[in-house]
Amino acid sequence: MTLDRPQTGAASNAATTRKSTKSRSLIESDNVAVHADHQQNERTGDAREDQWEYSTGGPGASGGGLGRPTVIRIPQYMYRIVTVGSFLLLLSYGGAIFAAPITIPLLTYSTVRRILTGWWGILNRVALVLTLAQSSWAVVYFTLGESAPAIWIIPIIITLLAVGGLIIQSLRNATRDGCG
Repeated sequence: MTLDRPQTGAASNAATTRKSTKSRSLIESDNVAVHADHQQNERTGDAREDQWEYSTGGPGASGGGLGRPTVIRIPQYMYRIVTVGSFLLLLSYGGAIFAAPITIPLLTYSTVRRILTGWWGILNRVALVLTLAQSSWAVVYFTLGESAPAIWIIPIIITLLAVGGLIIQSLRNATRDGCG
């Protein structure tokens, strides 16, 4: 029975270099493949259906460390659940205000990335604007109180800015897709 001794000196350095070079080449090939897939989706317009989020894991993360991307696919129905949940929270007594730190980023992300299209996209945008309006009302109410002009004029301005931003985004998407 022989015991393997740990390698020291030049042999250890050469083995480490081979491992790190192999890891780097695997990471680079994965990144090139993911980038090529993303470019193909953008050219064909398939980016709406196949949305991917990337995160680089640290040494203890599930991504394998070394900055290798962990690819997580969030299904489209999850964004539909967020949209329906946002409407239910808007119907509740102040639920949308408390959930706004979660729902506004999710609704904004699915709007900007055009994950939901058709009627779901329209409902998503309406839920986003109404949640922004209710949240802006709450911010004004808690900061300025019930002062007459501010309690209604600031939320209206913020809502109009949100609607204007969505219209501009829709026009940009239409011209980019060749519809305008």
